[in-house]
Amino acid sequence: MAWWSRKKDAQDLGAGLELARRALEQHEYAEVWNFIASHAAEVGHAPELDTLWTDVVERAPAPTDEVLEALFTGWVERPLTTLQLGEVVIRSLEEGGFEDYADARARAEQLVSALQLAARAIGAGEDQLVAAFHHSLANALRLAGPGRDAEAVAAYEAIIASTPGKASSWYNLGLLHKQRRRFAEGVVANRRARELGDDSEAVLWNLGICATGALDGETALEAWRALGMTLEQGEDGLPFMPGLGMVQVRLSTEGDRAWEGEEPEYEHVWIRRLSPCHGRVLSPTMADFQADYGDLVLHDGAAIGFRMQDGQRIPRFPQLGVLRKGEERCFRFAALQVEGGQVAALEELLPEGCLLYPHTEQVEMICRECVRGSGRHEHRPTELRTHRQLFGKLVVPARMEPAEYLRHLQAALVQRPHLTLASPALHLALGDEVGARRAEQTWEQIEATED
Repeated sequence: MAWWSRKKDAQDLGAGLELARRALEQHEYAEVWNFIASHAAEVGHAPELDTLWTDVVERAPAPTDEVLEALFTGWVERPLTTLQLGEVVIRSLEEGGFEDYADARARAEQLVSALQLAARAIGAGEDQLVAAFHHSLANALRLAGPGRDAEAVAAYEAIIASTPGKASSWYNLGLLHKQRRRFAEGVVANRRARELGDDSEAVLWNLGICATGALDGETALEAWRALGMTLEQGEDGLPFMPGLGMVQVRLSTEGDRAWEGEEPEYEHVWIRRLSPCHGRVLSPTMADFQADYGDLVLHDGAAIGFRMQDGQRIPRFPQLGVLRKGEERCFRFAALQVEGGQVAALEELLPEGCLLYPHTEQVEMICRECVRGSGRHEHRPTELRTHRQLFGKLVVPARMEPAEYLRHLQAALVQRPHLTLASPALHLALGDEVGARRAEQTWEQIEATED
């Protein structure tokens, strides 16, 4: 029987504290949380246990659902302890510390309920504790997702109304607006935070991001320069910093009405970074997202993960929106080849700028942990195997008509008679319904072919 699962009356608190302290130092947080849960009634009454509790609140990620529910239920009459536990949950939610989208939203909802219940036990005259509860409740509502958006806005605005001169309240409202893609409102809130004396990195970063999202290049430049960065105004009016190179952005269907009510899908794409928070997409998407090849996308400033590429640690940022659609056009295709790499090599016969991207050969499928970028496990990239059957996208460059691209593609296929390629969408873009039907038949034949 594990030490933390023994009956409470058989445990030696001192010995248990020593083991729990050791577990905390070794980052074995589950063991620590189970120990805390077994002595929940003593938290606040035993000095050594209180010291452990303080360290857990500062350092540990949130516990499991079962432990969290037990603690919230047991501490419903103890608002201060509930508030401290709530801050652990909020930190974990901010850092992406839950397994998936639905799990994170459920924890935020659980926290909202726990805070609302515990708030009833706050005594008269405890104004500071009331203010802290309102702050945590507003954050929990924000993290509960778009379904709680109106309540979160109302909560932050109520805090501002009661303490209008508090810069952090305006910053938190700006953070909510940024996460909900209301960038103009985010600019207003973060500007107000600066006016109230907060020139912190957090405020300036969110001001720069929101201003870029609102296509307010002058305000964005002001924010970045206040952070000591050297940028110039690009031809499109947005900030530009040369030499930033390429990074990855995690696209998400979250916030896309076409996917409303479903757990988000994710995909990592490469972008050429043009400023601290935006860049141009360099790889066609495999799934259907709001962004695709050539689009100018906005991303957050904090990396959610990293990828090792040629010995370099490449950061990965979450996408916040699409600033401008690119002039390129993408069309899906299906193809058959005899040997690996033959379809990809077809691009060499096309004019410069005409791209042919075989997802089947070039896209790496990774686990959900890697998509989330938690960094909590080792994951060796899977080897891309050879396929006869391929699916991907054709990219028609800006200033080229789809008809011209099709002519070049057909000429290239004549030189490679062992390849079969079909793109019904490309024919439909030309109004060629007959050609589209033939391409659909070819696509079905490709799908029926053993890979």
